[in-house]
Amino acid sequence: VSGKASLVSPGVIDVPGDISSAAFLLVAGCIVPDSDILVRGVGVNPTRTGIV
Repeated sequence: VSGKASLVSPGVIDVPGDISSAAFLLVAGCIVPDSDILVRGVGVNPTRTGIV
């Protein structure tokens, strides 16, 4: 993909406290250079930690 568009952060985004809801933003943060992701207050249990 080529072009002159750039990504602009919309600011702080609150996601429901479930890891499956946060997973999409975690992955997005992993593939965008120089991005910062902070995950707090997310319920985690042994069946849902695969994304981490």
